[in-house]
Amino acid sequence: MTHDEVLGVVASIGSDFGTEVAKTFYESLGNTLEDAGQTISSQGQPIDAEFLLRVLESLEIGFDDEGNPNPLDMVGGSPDLRQQIVRIQNEDESFQQRAQALIDRKREQWVARESNRKLVD
Repeated sequence: MTHDEVLGVVASIGSDFGTEVAKTFYESLGNTLEDAGQTISSQGQPIDAEFLLRVLESLEIGFDDEGNPNPLDMVGGSPDLRQQIVRIQNEDESFQQRAQALIDRKREQWVARESNRKLVD
């Protein structure tokens, strides 16, 4: 085998191993979260604005010093699912308004939580 062929085999093995590690990690995380009651299921129904609002409601959101929410990242899911979520977020005005009101409420909760923190020497 040539040097490039060996590197290709090694890269393929590494990729396969990484895929298996990630799969095991997410399965374990999913089981742990489910056991702790920290999952939300669409119960086989299509993802819609109501479901996304339920998910957003369940999250504790942090904010930066200017009061902007820290970015949320979605991990996993099919490209079609991600496109559907982005479409709802960008095109559904009712969702945008309700999500903003929810984020505003969570910002107030965050400010209250942060103002009650005690600094330790």
